[in-house]
This record gives sequence, C-alpha cells and structure tokens, in this order.
Amino acid sequence: MSASKHSASQKDLSAATPDARDEIEADIRKTRAELGSTVDELARKLDVRAQAEHAAVAARMRAVQTARLATAKLEEPAMRRLGPPTAGVALLIGFLLTVRRRRARRRAHRRSGVGFS
Repeated sequence: MSASKHSASQKDLSAATPDARDEIEADIRKTRAELGSTVDELARKLDVRAQAEHAAVAARMRAVQTARLATAKLEEPAMRRLGPPTAGVALLIGFLLTVRRRRARRRAHRRSGVGFS
C-alpha cells in the first residue's frame, strides 16, 4: 500500500466512530486470516514432494488393504479347496502360451531365412 493510501486509510479509521472502528478492525483481521489460509492452501497445492509422498502413502494403504482382503478370501474353506487346482490350471495355461510363442518365433525365423540354433 502506498504511503498516501496508508495515511488516507488511517484518517478514515481515526475519523470513524468506536463501533465502526471495531467493525473495520474485525473485518481486517478476518480478511488477513482468510488470506493466510488461502496462501497456506496454495502452498500445499504447489508442494509436489508432499503430494507425491501423500500419493505413495495412499497407494501403500490400498495395497495393504487389497492384500488383507485377498488373504482373508484365500482362507475361506471354498478357496482352500480351489487353490491348488486353480494354480495347476494357471501353470498349464502359462506353459501352453510359452510353447505357442516359441513356435511362432521359430516360424518367423524360418520365413526370414535366419538360421535357428
């Protein structure tokens, strides 16, 4: 605020009645508090490191919760019976996909004329 504006506002404030003066000062305090909280909020939004840390903590908490739910689900009697056969089927599918991929690579090498050792 420039010196002339500052002195003008001081004159206005000194010319005001005591009730009006208290009201103006309360309004100034309220405005300063709002400005302070706005600045704090902007500082939080611009703090990339704190946001990254917060996101990492939130992701970690979600992962822990998911793991706990999965563990609880696996401990159910029905899942105990289904676990080994499901694992066997998953291994079989993985094996079949690997064999299929290798065959496709061999065919591609034969077509390109590159020797396969």
